[in-house]
Amino acid sequence: AGAALAPEVRVGHVADEILASVADHELLALGARGSHPVREFALGTMAQRLLRRTARPVLVVKRKPAGAYRRVLVAVDFSPYAARAFAFTPVIAPQAAEICLMHVFEPPFEGKMYYAGVAEELLDQVRSRARLEAEAEMERFIADSGLDRRSLVPIIDYGYAPSRLHEKARELDADLVVVGKHGRSLGEELL
Repeated sequence: AGAALAPEVRVGHVADEILASVADHELLALGARGSHPVREFALGTMAQRLLRRTARPVLVVKRKPAGAYRRVLVAVDFSPYAARAFAFTPVIAPQAAEICLMHVFEPPFEGKMYYAGVAEELLDQVRSRARLEAEAEMERFIADSGLDRRSLVPIIDYGYAPSRLHEKARELDADLVVVGKHGRSLGEELL
């Protein structure tokens, strides 16, 4: 990509040294997996541990790219975290890439309503209303981005967000998935 590399060797705790060195940079890029499967199972991958400790954008790479990113899937929950992640997308993706903005919704308390025996017709109305609200939020989100709407593909979907995002990434054959991280504590993430 034409970026200059400046190799550096540091001594100390790996995560601490990486975080100290990234303070002068705009993006942290690292591999998805290390060489310690047992430690990764217990503590999470290095990428997961660094994500918990930094506010910097992190690019987690699973394999060597086959070429420039053609299709980018951006998870959007309309939060400031999603807006920051989306704003960083053009830095990584080339201008010609198709950018798909995906929001997955679940109406509040839908599970409780279902178990309480609420009629399916009423649940359908609640879902329809939630979809309309999500579509309106997506329009505002796109308008606030300042990007040309023609270069964006909005996707509104119903279901459990992590599963639907994974399925949609496969369906679209996305080269890159961009997700904003919530400001949660370690305890919340573990739960």
